[in-house]
Amino acid sequence: MPLRPPRMSAPLLAAAVLAAAGCGDSKEPRVYRAPKDVPSPLARGGGGHTHEPAVTAPKWVVPAGWKKLGEQEMRFATFQVDAGDPKLQVVVYNFGPESGAVLANVNRWESQIGAKPTAEADLGKVVTRLESNGLTISAVDIHGPAPAGETEGVRMLAAIIPVPGKVWFLKFTGAESKVAAHAAEYDAFLRSISFEGGGKPSGGDATPGLKSYRTPAGWTLDPEPRPMRVATFRVQGDGGEGEAVVSMLPGEQAGTPEANINRWRSQIGLGPVKDMAAAAGEPIAVGDVKGTLWDFGDEGEPAPSGKRMIVVQAVRAGNLWYLKLTGPAALVAAQKKALVDFAASIEFGTTGE
Repeated sequence: MPLRPPRMSAPLLAAAVLAAAGCGDSKEPRVYRAPKDVPSPLARGGGGHTHEPAVTAPKWVVPAGWKKLGEQEMRFATFQVDAGDPKLQVVVYNFGPESGAVLANVNRWESQIGAKPTAEADLGKVVTRLESNGLTISAVDIHGPAPAGETEGVRMLAAIIPVPGKVWFLKFTGAESKVAAHAAEYDAFLRSISFEGGGKPSGGDATPGLKSYRTPAGWTLDPEPRPMRVATFRVQGDGGEGEAVVSMLPGEQAGTPEANINRWRSQIGLGPVKDMAAAAGEPIAVGDVKGTLWDFGDEGEPAPSGKRMIVVQAVRAGNLWYLKLTGPAALVAAQKKALVDFAASIEFGTTGE
């Protein structure tokens, strides 16, 4: 059927582009303004559909003492925040709108600093919602153990900033005491960020990366836009009501197979997998590529929550695609074939190429 997607916009960007102009090394605060982006058309059904232009690149006030560093791959900008510690840096980068899921990013960052993954119910303990300059910012503050050979733990301050067409990210990582010493500067820098084109994602009617698919009976597209999700379906049938989600991430944004599997299991109340070899998954067709299907909470290992989750993962042109069906165990069991048929029916669009 022709695609009738939620209001989302712009394709996934595989890499960020660094601004050509430097900010110097002045000790006074500076306003940084980057060049404008060029909007890209998205495929819609059988023809092209041009979205409203994405917002311009960010402007910000750089704190006194911060030094903007030269170009680095995959980064929009890098700042050295302490003249005495070259490794203490604030990094700015961006990806497409599918990359903005708060829980997935928080868990990935926690794995990077050796911290235990935060459950969805506990996100409020590590994420603060900020409203600044028309932007809605998810500000993240997480802590990890001391690395090998070190005596002090690690702290990461990060931010997720969705705007039309992109999601911008900030990361500031270092020893607890060093990050604390510059936390106020970082917070001021974060709150200074603005975009000329506005900050609220207004979305469009194109689904990035998907050209068409066949919607199974009992599945209803949810028009509410959600960070990172390409599409969300309400699933009704025998056994109650559940949810099917389509999402996409750049390949380098994914965690390890074991971390992903254990995170998915924990979401329905199952413990960590004991045998990774037995959790290899089943082969499945996802459009024109091969994928893998995992079934958690089935009859062989019921989840204490009474829920069941089926996750499909596929790689296409360096992008990771996920299909996830979650709900009461009886419903998910009855809808498994529908999910498999849905995956096979997908026709990827220009963003997935």
